[in-house]
Amino acid sequence: MKKARIVLIGFFICAFLSVPFSVSFSQTTSLKVQNFLKFIPAAKSLSEVRTAFEKANFSQSEIDQLKKAITSSPALTQKINQLVSQARALMKPKIDQNKQTALANLEAMKTKYVASQLQKAAMTQAQIQERIKNIIATACVSDSPIIESISGAPIEPGVSFEVHGKGFGKGPGSIDLMVEGFVYRAIINRWDECYVWASLTPEISGLRASNYATLVLRTGGGRETNKVASFQPLLEFTYLYDWDEFDFTSGGSNDYILNNYQLKNDWFVSSRNFNYFVDGGAGSGHAEITYASDLNVPNGSARTNVHAGCSWLAIVDWGLYTYIFGPKGLAYK
Repeated sequence: MKKARIVLIGFFICAFLSVPFSVSFSQTTSLKVQNFLKFIPAAKSLSEVRTAFEKANFSQSEIDQLKKAITSSPALTQKINQLVSQARALMKPKIDQNKQTALANLEAMKTKYVASQLQKAAMTQAQIQERIKNIIATACVSDSPIIESISGAPIEPGVSFEVHGKGFGKGPGSIDLMVEGFVYRAIINRWDECYVWASLTPEISGLRASNYATLVLRTGGGRETNKVASFQPLLEFTYLYDWDEFDFTSGGSNDYILNNYQLKNDWFVSSRNFNYFVDGGAGSGHAEITYASDLNVPNGSARTNVHAGCSWLAIVDWGLYTYIFGPKGLAYK
């Protein structure tokens, strides 16, 4: 089985390969089959051959003769392969368009996420400014710094948050966030006796979400206090692309198990996009998802099962895009 990831476009071809066979067609085939075999070299398209095949209404015995005759003839096999390549070339614009659509979907997801982050940042900032207006300065006096609450949780890189309490001192101090053993210094936007308005750099990556991060506040005078805080990393987005070629000589259909592994580091499957294209008439080919793991489950399975098949001389191209999200800077498997 062949697979392509992120940028490859695959195809699914039902055709017969060349196999040496020395018995003459006249000794092993009916006259009806022989006439059809003579028609193939002059055919200008795969659909033309397929249409003639369907009109001939061959018996199963004749179909078996036909298949054996073609697979035993290098010339006929070459001709069929030529027609298959021609048909594939005609399908390529659809395949390319499908790829562009998948890339556009991914970019749309990224854009929507960035917009949600900007919206959260704007709302948090507005809430902080409103809260600052209502603070009574006399209520903030304390010999030691005390953190009463953290607004804007979970704390995310690039998004403002506010530490509210008392005894912070009028001069600026510092705020650090400790996550998974790493310490990140916050950018101070405003410091007051009652509150600190700060943010983490958006460049932070390589961390999973945590409800047990520790925010450490140090006053300008060197006094220190801390409080447990929640942390949410920025997300990144990618997709997996799967395809497989199927040889009709192994049967009329096949089943595939794709991405059969557990995601890690809190990555999850967000959505899937499955498409297939058929070169042939109605009922000549099909492909469908028969099983898909649950969406939006951190560290869940990425597995998808696909069933596909086609009639003789038909072409089916199918592609599965699996969109996955996870913490920026961490591997998904």
